[in-house]
Amino acid sequence: MFLGIDLAGDEKNITGMALINEKVILESLHSDNEILEFIEKHSPKVIAIDAPLSFYGEHFRECDLELRKEFRILPLTFKGMQKLTQRAISLKNKIKEEVIETYPHASREKLKDELKKYVFRNKHEEDAFICAMVARAYYFKKVRHYGEKDRIYVI
Repeated sequence: MFLGIDLAGDEKNITGMALINEKVILESLHSDNEILEFIEKHSPKVIAIDAPLSFYGEHFRECDLELRKEFRILPLTFKGMQKLTQRAISLKNKIKEEVIETYPHASREKLKDELKKYVFRNKHEEDAFICAMVARAYYFKKVRHYGEKDRIYVI
């Protein structure tokens, strides 16, 4: 079972959730408690989150700089990114399952045919599905990564 989370920076906004098992479960949640309850209920093997899982006070980490060579990403010092990063780190610290960082935009092209098979209620659920696909690929060692100290995994 693999879970993807398109985390919102603020609990009032939608966080997309996608669980891949024998079937696909898509949810739009808001609070950290809802997210943690969903995780506890399903106990995924790997969780991939679309949010930075570390911050060192710089605009970009090594993994971000590598990714920026191919994709446009926001600096971690941008106010909205700071809020997202803080929430992601806090959430990760409450999860016992393995958690990895991903950037769904970087995997979207390779998954375009798979994405056509599903109906998503919103972009957050679609991004969460891509995250879940990355979590599954990570489990089966079919991903690539950017960075060494901190890693962003993509298909």
